[in-house]
Amino acid sequence: MAFQVAPKGTGTGPTHVAICIAENKGQPARCQVFSLDDPSKPTATKNFFKAQTVEMQWNNIGSALLVKTSMEVDDTGKSYYGGSNLYFLRADGTEACIVADADGGAIHDVQWNPTQDEFVLLHGPLPCPATLHEGKKGTKRMDFGSGHRNNIRWNNFGRFFVLGGYGQLLGDTDFWDKPGKRLM
Repeated sequence: MAFQVAPKGTGTGPTHVAICIAENKGQPARCQVFSLDDPSKPTATKNFFKAQTVEMQWNNIGSALLVKTSMEVDDTGKSYYGGSNLYFLRADGTEACIVADADGGAIHDVQWNPTQDEFVLLHGPLPCPATLHEGKKGTKRMDFGSGHRNNIRWNNFGRFFVLGGYGQLLGDTDFWDKPGKRLM
């Protein structure tokens, strides 16, 4: 379905590549991470169902991966737009979990901090909450409140980010100082 090579970044370990394989004959889709030093066996694996499309994002040092899976049609009938799930994997295989599922609403955007091991997620029905998750286990660290937002953009230094409602969504635009944990 897709593959994504990890950035080398400042990490001291080997470079990794993530490969997603589609569902086949009742078998779940799976994402596997391989070390380029020893590509004979995966270092991490996550299996999942209901994945027609996949988007992957590595953190800045290539030690963790976010996998967003999507379906065009929602079998449950809860959403006209289908459903999506967000999975978190550590390249070394120490963690593989679901961060957000289709039952909680749409995943509007997710973006890694460009300098630190953390990411911001916009997930749920509008007005949706914005949450900061740490990059070791994918657990929620901080909540930035709810609003009509569908985009996340970080500055290059990872200190400030903007949450905005753009495109067909007439929404809020919030500028955050992440270390100060305050809305500017």
